[in-house]
Amino acid sequence: MTQSVRELLEANVDADDYHIGGGVPARTIALAENALAVQFPAEYREFVGEVGWLEIHNSYFFGVPADPESEEGNVVHMTRYARNHWALPENYLVVYSSDDQALWCLDGASAERRSKVLAFDTRRTEFAGTVSASYFDALSDFLTA
Repeated sequence: MTQSVRELLEANVDADDYHIGGGVPARTIALAENALAVQFPAEYREFVGEVGWLEIHNSYFFGVPADPESEEGNVVHMTRYARNHWALPENYLVVYSSDDQALWCLDGASAERRSKVLAFDTRRTEFAGTVSASYFDALSDFLTA
């Protein structure tokens, strides 16, 4: 990422309008990957390492909380929920939700640097298209809209 998530937030969102969980070490990220049996794309690993997870006006950019048992902002919890309730394919992880109807997902079958962000429609239980060419682009577009 050419710009840090914190810099992007500071430039585009009032400080009292968002909450970050706090970055986590690589070991904690690896535990989350193992729990989901996926590999996080490198760009998403950087996000998790820097801020852990992010909430903006009840919209969650899921990540890895410092306490892996915490449900708030937890990619493991939300991905397992989506797999169990909406038949999300096993190689995908849920990285964003604002209403539990349209989820943003990344393919965890590859640790590519950049991975397309796909929209998953929970009502139809299928992918509904591409949100963005990469995680950071999707986050940046959300924050600058």
